[in-house]
Amino acid sequence: MLVLRPRSAAGAAFFTRQCTAKAKPVSLTADQVRNVARLARLGLDDDQIAEYAGELSNILDVVASLEKADTTDVEPMAHPLDLAARLRADRAVPVTDRDDFQAIAPATAEGVYLVPKVIE
Repeated sequence: MLVLRPRSAAGAAFFTRQCTAKAKPVSLTADQVRNVARLARLGLDDDQIAEYAGELSNILDVVASLEKADTTDVEPMAHPLDLAARLRADRAVPVTDRDDFQAIAPATAEGVYLVPKVIE
């Protein structure tokens, strides 16, 4: 069972209004389910085709009911949780002594790093 918890009372009222609105039911044919199973590389027998047709139709019914939701005043979000990225400041650090870095490199010549050829 899918349980969705809105963040606020206004969100709960909005969600209840939208989910109680009846959408036109969607029903998938056995051929459509076979095609989806083929695309997903699933080997299904005829009994499973009938079972999955009902389950996929129910999922599409839920999606159809969500499409009716009025989202004009809903702010888009990138993530359902309010998270803050804990990143360090992106600052350039001046290299004080290039020779120290090149001293530990496997091979250098005239101030550049030498690397093996990888493209023929």
